[in-house]
This record gives sequence, structure tokens and C-alpha cells, in this order.
Amino acid sequence: MSAAHAAATLVTPSVECEALLPGHDFVDAYQVRAEMTGLNARQAADAIVKHPPGWISQLVATRNRVVRLFGLRTVEIGVDDPHASQQTVGGFPLVAQSEREVVLGFDDSHLDFRVSIRVAPDGPRRPK
Repeated sequence: MSAAHAAATLVTPSVECEALLPGHDFVDAYQVRAEMTGLNARQAADAIVKHPPGWISQLVATRNRVVRLFGLRTVEIGVDDPHASQQTVGGFPLVAQSEREVVLGFDDSHLDFRVSIRVAPDGPRRPK
């Protein structure tokens, strides 16, 4: 299975994930087994966020048209602004970074948003 078509599995959020937004109203967590070895968290985040599938780009464009009517923040997914005051990954502000985890997100008037992209060593390969 390629990384582009990997199936996501719902998992319990980690303690670290829970700490990203104390008192949050909603959280979900998924894991994906990707056939991309040797990536650190930043490389994984770049691969995921900077190259979204076409349907995600269309969904974000629709979202931007709707939220603009309400004066909410729009995003240009997959594109970094070199003039931004804060470092971004695919248009999302970089909140924290380590070798194993990248946290992206922002606080807005209606929503405080975080996404954590973590890499972990895989167990033994299963025969196909």
C-alpha cells in the first residue's frame, strides 16, 4: 500500500496530544502505516501537508469561500509564506518541532486548532 493510499486507523490520543490544548472540546487521533522509511517528523509533515490530494485542495477552497463571508481566517494549504512572522509548514504555523513530532496550528476567534504529526519506529515488517 502506498503512503498516498494508506488506511487511517482511529487510535486513542497520546498524553502529549491531550496536552496540546488543555480543556479542549474535541480531539481525535489516527495512525497511518506509511511505506516511507527514514523520515523525521518535519519530512513527514512536509510530505503530508505540502502535497495534499486534489479533493483536499477543493475542500479547503470551498471552506475559504464560506468562512470569508463571516470574516474568519482563510488558509492556502500547501503553500508557505516566506514573509510570515512565524515559520509555517504548508501554510500552517509551526507551533513546536522535534525529531519525532511536528505540531502545527493556530488560535482563532472561533477555534484553537492543532495537528500533531508524529513518526515512530515501525515494528517488524509483515509479509505481504
